[in-house]
Amino acid sequence: MTMRPGHARFPLRGLSLVVFAVIVGGTATASSYARGVVADQERRLLTQRAGEAAALLTNQVTQSQAATRALAAVALATHGDRTVFDAAADRDPSVVRGAGAVALVEEDAGRSRVVAARGSGLGPAQELSGEALAAVHRAHDVDGIVMTGLFASPAGERRLGSALRVAADPNSPVIYRESALPAPGQRRQVTSTQPFSEIEAALYAGPRADPAQLVLATRTLPFRGRTVRHVVEVGADHWLLVVEANRPLVGTMTSREPWLLLARGLILAVLVSVLVEVLRRRRGYALALVDERTKVLQQQEQQFRDLLETAPDGIVIVDGEGKIVLVNRQTETLFGWSRDQLIGQSVEILLPERFRDRHGLHRSGYSADLELRPMGADLDLYARRADGTEFPVEISLSPLRTDEGILVSAAVRDVSERKQAQVELARQAVHDALTGLPNRLLVAERLEQALARSARTGSEVAVLFVDLDRFKLINDGRGHDAGDKLLVTVADRLRQVVRADDVVARFGGDEFVVVCEDQTAAFEAALVAERITEVLREPVVVDGQEIFLSASVGIAVADGTGSPESLLRDADAAMYRAKDKGRARCEFFDATMRTEAIEHLETQSALHRAVERDELRLHYQPVVELESGVVVGVEALVRWEHPALGLVPPGAFIPLAEETGLIVPIGAWVLDEAMAQLARWRERSWGRSLTVNVNLAARQLRQPDLIPALMRTLLASGVEPASLCLELTETTFMEDGGGHRDTLAGIRSLGVGLAIDDFGTGYSSLTYLKRFPVNVLKIDQAFVRGLGEDASDTAIVKSVIDLAHALGLVVVAEGVETGDQVSHLLRLGCDLAQGYFFARPQPAADLERLLEAGTLAARTEPA
Repeated sequence: MTMRPGHARFPLRGLSLVVFAVIVGGTATASSYARGVVADQERRLLTQRAGEAAALLTNQVTQSQAATRALAAVALATHGDRTVFDAAADRDPSVVRGAGAVALVEEDAGRSRVVAARGSGLGPAQELSGEALAAVHRAHDVDGIVMTGLFASPAGERRLGSALRVAADPNSPVIYRESALPAPGQRRQVTSTQPFSEIEAALYAGPRADPAQLVLATRTLPFRGRTVRHVVEVGADHWLLVVEANRPLVGTMTSREPWLLLARGLILAVLVSVLVEVLRRRRGYALALVDERTKVLQQQEQQFRDLLETAPDGIVIVDGEGKIVLVNRQTETLFGWSRDQLIGQSVEILLPERFRDRHGLHRSGYSADLELRPMGADLDLYARRADGTEFPVEISLSPLRTDEGILVSAAVRDVSERKQAQVELARQAVHDALTGLPNRLLVAERLEQALARSARTGSEVAVLFVDLDRFKLINDGRGHDAGDKLLVTVADRLRQVVRADDVVARFGGDEFVVVCEDQTAAFEAALVAERITEVLREPVVVDGQEIFLSASVGIAVADGTGSPESLLRDADAAMYRAKDKGRARCEFFDATMRTEAIEHLETQSALHRAVERDELRLHYQPVVELESGVVVGVEALVRWEHPALGLVPPGAFIPLAEETGLIVPIGAWVLDEAMAQLARWRERSWGRSLTVNVNLAARQLRQPDLIPALMRTLLASGVEPASLCLELTETTFMEDGGGHRDTLAGIRSLGVGLAIDDFGTGYSSLTYLKRFPVNVLKIDQAFVRGLGEDASDTAIVKSVIDLAHALGLVVVAEGVETGDQVSHLLRLGCDLAQGYFFARPQPAADLERLLEAGTLAARTEPA
């Protein structure tokens, strides 16, 4: 039967109607579902925005609380020091911005009173009231920060307050902070750090939406759309944040969108009709896709080659058999071969012959355990160029998996410059940076090697310790730059006069060491020392000025025994012996030097213990008025009563005390003991006008607390300052005249006398008598001893006495031992005298018995 065309199209119309109905029904269902999805998503996004806004607001509050806690920590650490609190509060962010105020509040008779404040609205001595007072009271009972509600200041300004107790004690002070708030609706963003343009927000200082507690509103209330409420924790309180979206966060579903979906469905029906055509052309599309993929792979391969060629390291790619399959341009530069010469060759061609067998084993091991592996960081790896030269390298290996199998890529880096830098650093570690000579470390190593050879061969090893004389004066007078140039010149001269096999090193500062190794090293060392002292006598020209040098040389010799440290120590001891004997000379070490050094150390240790164990004693020597023979004063002289050696004279330990600094506590003890003894003597009838002289060392004079200590001693003794006279040598005045002048003036301002001791043995500069406030001059016994026997001594003593009297100074003659000397001193007009003629230095008890006699004028023989 033949079907008519109309009948043939009917099923198609029915199918179209069914499809249309299905599309319309599906569109409506999808529209309803979409609306629900949009609403849910809108609600979730709004909730998320509310959480983010709450987090940002909480962060702001946290920052404010952190500033409050910082001020509380300052108040706690300084016990409420108002000055420190004010300084810290001036840096508080709210005070700096002028947006609030902070205060330190204390309870006083049941009232909360501001003791310190910064910012507008709070001031010292102000009493808190209202919300502020309630917050402070709550803070006394709560460990954390408490907040006030919103309240108005006397000026009508909206304010918020917070309070925090400073310490755990409920009665401790409280840090109170007030922040000024703008009117609601004036600020158009939630926070100052990140605005949310799509939401509006209102913040209440409480858990409910109370219009009286509205802190922040980004527009005029009320909100008319969908809102989300979020509770924010602020200290110990809960605030309410209400958020509304002012525009759609996701989108909307309008009434015309179903018809749009219907139109899209009809378009989809049309597209189905072309599905067959799409399927027919599928093969063509697949082929086009393969062509495109091939093109991409070609582009990637070209990019890989570009990267390979621009790499800073040499890249060598080898196959599993160790054959080179690819190299880059840098490899050609490093090794001097072209890539045509390298491709197909074994990779061992790039290595020195001594490394090739071992490299083959390592390559096999790497093929069994493929991983990224750097090589050469802690190994000495070398590569070989085409011309046969070698250079240090670092290599990084990495596997490449390809369709043809696994390849290995080696990145080769030339580290020649780094190796040279390492060698230079190693050389600098054992060489002096200024002179280029070996330093202390290297000379000890060379000396140890020389001693080992000496033990095997029986030869001698000699060490010369060279120290420049008075080098510090050059540094101080000409500057350290001139001193450095001088040391460089000395180093060059030392190199010139030693033998080729001798070692010259700079030991430190102005000290140099020379190591000689020979069968007759002692003889050779003496010759070298002579050449050194001779060559250093020649002047050195630095910055156009001549500088004359000399050196003290100490020599120690060993025959294979001992250690480098002991040999250097012995040479150093010999050098100090040379300095003690006048400098500019050479001394050989002997056993007595070691003994002296040991005794010196033992004496030093014992002297420390002497101060601690109260082994020091004071002896007193009377000072007599020559005209009347009356004892007018005493000089306090320290002695050391050693438990084994007995009474040690001052010459045996005072220089050591000055060298080690012990003279400071010893001098303080002498001063306190002498003033206490003088106070006891002044209770006797014969001691009411007695004075005491105490020696003052240069190191004591440099102590910054000398004058306060002197004042304490005078107050403790109760004796008037004029009864004390401090004696200083001429050398002490020479050391730092300008620096000492103020100290000496301070001593004289107390009423304490000052004397120049041993006048005539030093520089005897009349400038001291004019510049410094001295009132006593003591003539050294070296001149007194020649009175009546040596005309020049008599003339000198007479000149000193006349000069001192012309300057208004009292003259004391030291070391008077005979009656003839007393007669001459009387004739010359000398005021006072002391010495063995009158009495030896003796303990206080012995001197008391002597003073009971009342006068020493009748004595004609030494005591």
